[in-house]
Amino acid sequence: MASVEARLAALAETIRRRQFAHEGPMDALSRSLEELEGELLGLDDLGKAVLLAELNREGEDGAEAVGLEPENLERWIADIRENKKLIW
Repeated sequence: MASVEARLAALAETIRRRQFAHEGPMDALSRSLEELEGELLGLDDLGKAVLLAELNREGEDGAEAVGLEPENLERWIADIRENKKLIW
């Protein structure tokens, strides 16, 4: 069952990329968000933990921590797998 879901997700991604190709050149922000989606989809458990630690740490420049919970990260990744746009 998981392999069928993986194949469907791959097909959806291929369709999405072809749609983008027909829409013309992708701007830098869209390209960056698409790359972020790909990185999020490729995270294993350790990668997710590292990302959460990084996002939830106060920045050296005084920037506040994001406060992202593991459940929210998992939901975010699940939405991407369902071919929902990350932000835009």
